[in-house]
Amino acid sequence: MSLTMVALTPVLPAIESELAVTANDKMLVKQLVTITGITMVFGAPLAGYLFDRISARPVLVTAALLYALAGTAGLYLEDLQSLLISRLFVGFAAAAIAAASMTLINVRLTGNVRARWMGAHVATAIVGALVLHPIAGGLGELGWRWPFLLYAIGIAVVVLALMLDKHAAAPTKQTIEEAQNDTALVSWFPIRFALLAVIMGAITYLPVVYLPFLVRQIGIESPLVISLVGL
Repeated sequence: MSLTMVALTPVLPAIESELAVTANDKMLVKQLVTITGITMVFGAPLAGYLFDRISARPVLVTAALLYALAGTAGLYLEDLQSLLISRLFVGFAAAAIAAASMTLINVRLTGNVRARWMGAHVATAIVGALVLHPIAGGLGELGWRWPFLLYAIGIAVVVLALMLDKHAAAPTKQTIEEAQNDTALVSWFPIRFALLAVIMGAITYLPVVYLPFLVRQIGIESPLVISLVGL
C-alpha cells in the first residue's frame, strides 16, 4: 500500500507534461495517486471475506497478480484515462494484499509471536516507503514510465504466497463460524476510527501529491530531487 502511494509522486509533473492536454487533464494527473483510495475501501473487506471462506493463498496470489499487472500498466498505456482505470485496480489489489496478510498473522499466530510479526509488518511498510520513494525518483530520471516497474514486486508476493503451507493458509472452523455469525456489521464496526483514517489520509497524502508541482514552480524538475524533498 505504501508503494501504491509513493511510487508515482516524483514523476507526476513529468506525466502531466506528457499526457495532460487540458486543465481537467492536469487535475486527473493528481488523481493517479489519490484515486487508489476509492477501491482500497472495497479491496480490504473483500479480501477478509474471501479469507474466511477459502484461504489466504488464493486471495494473495490473485491480488498480487492483479497488483503486478495493473501496476506495471503505466509502462505501455498511452492515455491518461486508461492509466487512471489501471490505478483503481492497483488500489483494490494493494488493500487486498494488506488485509489478507494482517488477517493471516492475527488468525494463525498468538501472543508475542503475533505481536512481533505485526510489528514487522508495520515497520516494513514504513521503511519500505522511505526506501522506495528515492528509488522511484531514480527510475524517474530515466523516464516517467520507469517507476511503474516497481509494481512488478507483486510477482514476489505471488511466489511467497505459493510457498504458504496449504493447511496453515486455510481458515479454521472457528473463523468460518465467526464470519457466519458476524452479520450485524454496523453494530460493532468502529466507524469513528474509519472517519479518523479518512482525515489522517487526507493530511498525509494531499501534501505528497501537490509537493512535486510546488517544487517544479521553483525550477526543480528532477524526479530524484523531488523524491528526496518528499522524504
